[in-house]
Amino acid sequence: QPPPQKRVSNILGRIENMLKPFEQYTKQYLVPHIEGEPYEEDEER
Repeated sequence: QPPPQKRVSNILGRIENMLKPFEQYTKQYLVPHIEGEPYEEDEER
């Protein structure tokens, strides 16, 4: 059994691979839509 750090990095690598298509989708579809509207991120204070 590999050391914990190795297992964690393996899991993180898998998660990143799963999220990459979603990240590209977000950049292509969601980000332009969000930037096209007045979007205040610092509203929660």
